Amino acid sequence: LSLDLIEEWSKNHPEASICTPEGVSQFKRIAN
Repeated sequence: LSLDLIEEWSKNHPEASICTPEGVSQFKRIAN
């Protein structure tokens, strides 16, 4: 998983930061 993809996702989902439990679960779902 590239850092660029993480950064892009974070920019597109500022309300769901991957630092939060909700963000982590959403990110894992997108990443898989």
